[in-house]
Amino acid sequence: MKGRITFALFVLFAAAAAQHNHPAPAAATAAPYHTPMVVPGRDGMLFRVWVEGQQHVLVSRSTDGGQTFGAPVRVTREPEPIDANGESRPKLAVGPRGELYVTYTRKGRQPYTGDVRFSRSLDGGRTFDPPRTVNDDGLETGHRFDALIVGPDGAVHVAWIDKRDQERAKAASRPYEGAAVYYTVSRDRGASFAPNRKVKDHVCECCRLAAVFDQAGDLVLAWRDIMPGSVRDHAFVRITRDG
Repeated sequence: MKGRITFALFVLFAAAAAQHNHPAPAAATAAPYHTPMVVPGRDGMLFRVWVEGQQHVLVSRSTDGGQTFGAPVRVTREPEPIDANGESRPKLAVGPRGELYVTYTRKGRQPYTGDVRFSRSLDGGRTFDPPRTVNDDGLETGHRFDALIVGPDGAVHVAWIDKRDQERAKAASRPYEGAAVYYTVSRDRGASFAPNRKVKDHVCECCRLAAVFDQAGDLVLAWRDIMPGSVRDHAFVRITRDG
């Protein structure tokens, strides 16, 4: 994919401590409504996504401003080990023609590993396509903390924290601190995605991303960066409309 990424690092908050410890994986829970997210749709409609029993992603909609929600629809066809916690939860975005897009992380067999999964609905949430994996490296490593957003032109943008470069550095006995930010985009309503593209090496491997569009229509991604001296602080990148 051609284009350019205009990159700038901005210190937004006081520098974080040089040492950073990972929290232990959260214990599985069977709570019926776990890590919910609600987003607005067209004509005052609301959509809700959540995880049920750590195995299924569900979506429901409200036509009365959230006072009631209709029957839930499963996004996942089969049970999957879903990563659902305060830092990593399913995402839901609404397209300009009422499309619904969902991403979530399917846990891997080893701690801190997983794959970013994607599904879409072109009928307002009544049915969803079978989920598929967005990261294209085929490695059993960390692909987590996804961010999902739809652009002004209807393009579907997905970014996440990715450890593929850490794995390759380890295999070559090279040092590699942290993880990387990877990104892809779909311009056909989620039918296909461009090849994964690396945005930045050496970012915090266990902090979620943020995504927004600026007034020029460019995508802005923010994350917790690993700066010289192992200082960790916030940074962002602007991905221009041409790439």
